[in-house]
Amino acid sequence: MFKVTNNLFNNPNFKAAMMFLSNQNFSAKKAWNISRLIRQCSNAEKELMEAVIKLANKYFKKDENGKFTPVLKNGMFVPNNFETIEEGGQEKFDKEYKELLDIEVAIESFKINIDDLDGIDISPSHFSAIEDLITEESGQAETTEILRL
Repeated sequence: MFKVTNNLFNNPNFKAAMMFLSNQNFSAKKAWNISRLIRQCSNAEKELMEAVIKLANKYFKKDENGKFTPVLKNGMFVPNNFETIEEGGQEKFDKEYKELLDIEVAIESFKINIDDLDGIDISPSHFSAIEDLITEESGQAETTEILRL
């Protein structure tokens, strides 16, 4: 088990990096560990998205179709800005959103050993997106073996 902050799941390259890893060929033991790690991270990411939606529902107006109402300036939509229910709503949303991203999440899996990625051509952007999930420690594999017995 190890901990990461929700900010990990906010990285735009994170999901692509996890998809990339899930499509690589590993030995059965490595594949099992990586698939477990991906599942744990996907569950944590889903919980974060549910919390963000609740937060957005708390602060932003919706139209008759249930979609958030975008902010218009000079007749143009402002990307990622929505009309708020109350004055100062955007600032309140931003503050609470940052607090959500700072929450630590326990991942009930093992980190990926850097040696497990030998022979895989992984891009620097993918690597940096999942850097918190990688370890150089060699003792982890022994722990993994013990748990599987």
